[in-house]
Parts: sequence; C-alpha cells; structure tokens
Amino acid sequence: MKFRVFAIAVFAIGLCSFVMSQFLVGPQDVAERNPDFASTTTLVTDENYRAIVLASEKPVVLDFYGDYCPVCRQLEPQLLPVAEEHADAALFARVNVVESPELAEQYQVRAVPTLVMIHQGEVLFQSEGLSALSTLQTALQKATKPQG
Repeated sequence: MKFRVFAIAVFAIGLCSFVMSQFLVGPQDVAERNPDFASTTTLVTDENYRAIVLASEKPVVLDFYGDYCPVCRQLEPQLLPVAEEHADAALFARVNVVESPELAEQYQVRAVPTLVMIHQGEVLFQSEGLSALSTLQTALQKATKPQG
C-alpha cells in the first residue's frame, strides 16, 4: 500500500513538472535554441514545399520535428555536421509537423524526429528516431556519389 501511494506521488510530481514546463516555459523554436542548425537548414512549410523541395536539383533531406520533442532537440546538434559536410551535394530542410500537417501526412510521419530524403519527387530514404542519422549518412553517400 505504501509503495502504491509513493508511486502515485512520484507520478503526480512528474506530471505537474511537465505541465508547468510546457505552460510556463513553452517549447522553443529551432532558431532560438539552435541558431547554427536553423541557419544551415531551410524551413519548409505546406506552402513553400513545391518551390523548395520539388524544384531542387539536389537531393533534399527533410527533418520532420516538433518544438515539443526532446529527441528532436538531441538530433539537431548531431545532424548539423552532416548537413555542413554535405551542403554542396544536398539541401537540408526542416518541417515542423504541427505547423505543416499536410506534409507530415503526405510522408506518413508517425513519430518525430523522422528524416526523409527526396530527389526529384522520389523518396530515397525514410527513418525515424536518433538511429536514422547513421543510415541517412549511407543513403546520402549513395545518392550524391558521381554517376559513371
């Protein structure tokens, strides 16, 4: 009985701290929390998707994220060096799933972060979570190596 009361109390404290953090601090925009990542990537929305992604001659890596997502925040500093390394060969962009729900639905994004690589409208790679980064690097090397 004592353990149950203790477990409920711990849960209640955790829930209260989460709710307070969301309402008092609120989620931070990428540009505020990670300006280097924001300046290296392009913000893609439902409105500018065609002009940026489909018009690109280079492969485009879309990072589907949410401002509320702690795993997305972990991925950003890890994705930054990859984006800088492949800046000449690929375009790196980010899509906020709350602000661009049509794109999230189009690519069947069920969890964030999700990385999707597209070239000329064709999905070359799609994976979710932190583990997506290592497989993305392999997919980038395949997609950007010179043909011949």
